[in-house]
Amino acid sequence: MGERLRAKTFDQYLAELGSHGAQVRRHGPSLEELWERNPCRTSHSGAGTPKPHAMISATPLVGGKVLLQFRACGDDGLLGRAAAYEVRSVPGHFPTPPLWPSATPLAHGDPSLPPAGQRESISAGPLPPGPHTLLLRARDAAGNGSAVGSVEVTLP
Repeated sequence: MGERLRAKTFDQYLAELGSHGAQVRRHGPSLEELWERNPCRTSHSGAGTPKPHAMISATPLVGGKVLLQFRACGDDGLLGRAAAYEVRSVPGHFPTPPLWPSATPLAHGDPSLPPAGQRESISAGPLPPGPHTLLLRARDAAGNGSAVGSVEVTLP
């Protein structure tokens, strides 16, 4: 009776089209690559350990404040808008990010909460001079937290 249907990834579908002589060109990354780069994967999504926030930068500002810049998360991974962001700090630099509960919550300005994938920036602090590891987590409207991302900064 007919061929059994099975789920295919987008890349598998494109490869199959190409094998039938179709001229197929993919512009940009595959869906799988986008998911792996996704800085917004929640801590309960998918199998295995989710990737932490990606593409975070920290720039020291006057008065012990720090400007965090990153790609905004949605309330459902790459869709919508995050409801909030949380920033925490730990004195010192670490080869692996410290645990979220051991970090000190850090006051920060209200983020603009742009759509997922857009640039976002938050001014946080003040912090004393010296090295710090900053931790960042997005929250959705239901209160679910994303994986924790980290960035190191040294304040003069």
